[in-house]
Amino acid sequence: MAFSTFNARAESITEKPAFRDAWRRGQRCLVMTDGLYEWRKTGVADKQPFAIGMADDSLMTMAGLWDEWRDPLNGEIVRSCTIITTEPNDLISTLHDRMPVILDEADWSKWLGEEPASDAELKGLLISCPADRIKNVAGG
Repeated sequence: MAFSTFNARAESITEKPAFRDAWRRGQRCLVMTDGLYEWRKTGVADKQPFAIGMADDSLMTMAGLWDEWRDPLNGEIVRSCTIITTEPNDLISTLHDRMPVILDEADWSKWLGEEPASDAELKGLLISCPADRIKNVAGG
C-alpha cells in the first residue's frame, strides 16, 4: 500500500477514501489489548518507549473499523482493521500528538451497532479518554 492505514483520524474518518465506506457500512469493531507503546523523541534519532495500560489493569478497548479488500497482486481477500485516533489526553500529550480512542464498556454495544446510534452519537464517542483511566506502566 502506498500509505499507512494502521490508524484513522477521528476528525476525517467519514471523508477519507480509505475509511469512509467502512464507516458508512457500519463496519465498526473493538480492538482489545493489554496496552500500547508510545515513543517519545529524546534526540535526533533516539526515542524512549513508554508502556501505557489501563489504570485498573483491565484490557484496553479501542475503537476500530474493519474491512475486506482484494489484494491486487494475488487476488486474495484480505481482512484488515484500523484503530481510530483522536487528540491526546494530558498523559499522552507529553509523549505524542495522537492517541487511540479508548471506549468505555458502556459504549461497546452502541459502537458495535447492537443498540441504535446516530452518526453524531457515534462520532461523539471518538474522544480521548480521561487521563486518570490510563497509566504509564513502564518507561520514564
